[in-house]
Amino acid sequence: MNTWISNVFGVLLNILHIVVIVGLFIFWQQASQTQVDQTKLALIVLSVFLGYIIVIGVLTTFISINERLGKIVELLKEQNSPTKLFSEKD
Repeated sequence: MNTWISNVFGVLLNILHIVVIVGLFIFWQQASQTQVDQTKLALIVLSVFLGYIIVIGVLTTFISINERLGKIVELLKEQNSPTKLFSEKD
């Protein structure tokens, strides 16, 4: 189940990257046709992009930690299973 969730998250994350990059490009193109100062426009786009990187990075880290903790729990359950304990004593 965790693997499936990770795969779906990976696909959605790739789609989100494309949407954000295209969205920022379209925003840049539309705003540059107005009377907006180019320096302010660049700072806005850069700020949004850096904010996106930070939020998605934190979210990805949490999901990665969750997946790894799930694997550790499975390994501990395997290691401490009653059948394994009895077979080691023989």
